[in-house]
Amino acid sequence: MEHFRDLIIFLKTRATSEDPNSNNENPVTVTEVEPLMKDFDSRWKARIELMHKDVITSFSNFLCGMDILRATLTQLLLYYTRFSDFLKKIPGVPTTSKIVTLQRSCMGSRSTRDLSRFC
Repeated sequence: MEHFRDLIIFLKTRATSEDPNSNNENPVTVTEVEPLMKDFDSRWKARIELMHKDVITSFSNFLCGMDILRATLTQLLLYYTRFSDFLKKIPGVPTTSKIVTLQRSCMGSRSTRDLSRFC
């Protein structure tokens, strides 16, 4: 998932515990997560479009490609959910974010345009 590399690296290195303040020497701060939030908010849709384009051009079997894309989007949603849950535990992080659109698009109503063709 090269399109979301920074988010995944953060989750694997800094969000390894349930408590963002568990590492007293270097706790996770708003200034550390804010660029990730802004980047994700502003680019998630375009990055998913790129993922879709990559899959379409890489797999000649359409059904196989769509299964791979669906699995990839599921993994992205799991990463996002973990990130979102972790953010709620950091003091000073805004509770509302445009990223919620991703969850609603994939898990909610199929009538939303954003990801309905992918999810």
